[in-house]
Amino acid sequence: MPISTYLQSLREHVGTALLLVPAVTAIIHNEQGEVLMVYTTDEMWGTPGGAIDPGESAAEAVVREVREELGVEVVPRAVLAVFRQHIVYPHGDQMDYTSIAFRCDVVSGDLSPGDGEVLRWQWVTPDEVARQGVPIPIHVLRSDYDGPPAF
Repeated sequence: MPISTYLQSLREHVGTALLLVPAVTAIIHNEQGEVLMVYTTDEMWGTPGGAIDPGESAAEAVVREVREELGVEVVPRAVLAVFRQHIVYPHGDQMDYTSIAFRCDVVSGDLSPGDGEVLRWQWVTPDEVARQGVPIPIHVLRSDYDGPPAF
């Protein structure tokens, strides 16, 4: 689903104005250390993920988003980072996401279009992702990055 019913109801009140939204993103690697990128109907490349729905944990959200977008089941293994993504969509909606990046492993299923949001996907190196201008810190995309140290 490209936009949740919750966010749609907010948009009915605020139009395209800036919304602050908690979100998740799945960092999934193949055996070569490449990261899975998706190209969406919004004409943007990114990692699978999206907004956290009311009443949903971040881990539940990343599992749901990957299932909806790609038809596979993942297990979140670690929180790699929390970072800001400011996006203005082609139709004008402005979003400031506070994104939680999870390292995820695919545990079942085959990649296939899910809810119609993802048009295609591709495995790419972290350097290729950085060159495409995707607003995810490059160290988060590396397969050897274990996340921040424990405090």
